[in-house]
Amino acid sequence: MFSICAWCEEKPCSKENKEYPEWCIIPDRNWFGEIAPKYEEEENSLIFKTAAHIETTGYKKWPRLKEIAEFAIEAGFETIGIAFCIGLKKEAKIVADYYKEKGLKVASAVCCCGSFDKQELGIPAKDRFSNTGFESACNPIAQAKFLEESGSEFNIVCWA
Repeated sequence: MFSICAWCEEKPCSKENKEYPEWCIIPDRNWFGEIAPKYEEEENSLIFKTAAHIETTGYKKWPRLKEIAEFAIEAGFETIGIAFCIGLKKEAKIVADYYKEKGLKVASAVCCCGSFDKQELGIPAKDRFSNTGFESACNPIAQAKFLEESGSEFNIVCWA
């Protein structure tokens, strides 16, 4: 089983009368029956209902940045985490400042946080920018850990 929704032109999932392409995995199982009980769990129900409210209130009216802030606030999250690439440090600061102005605590983690040299994990010279000297490796595992230990309740990724 392999999901390829990005290449689906019809998007039958968003319609009441569904005619799925033959390659689609949706008709193979009772997805709704399997998943629906999860939405009855307290935390999932809150998130699902809050997302629906924010969607009907601001979708295609607000910038995505505002949608995320309003969602986090409405869901009762106090701390938002931002994982970002060092190449987007200016943009990440803008995002962090915006969320702070909205009253959220902001935790952030750059891609090379807790960095180590690429060579230490066996990255060959052909996959580094320089054959010599320290070259910081991206560290998404540390990013997630830093945000978790900072008390982030809702994480976003700042990338382009």
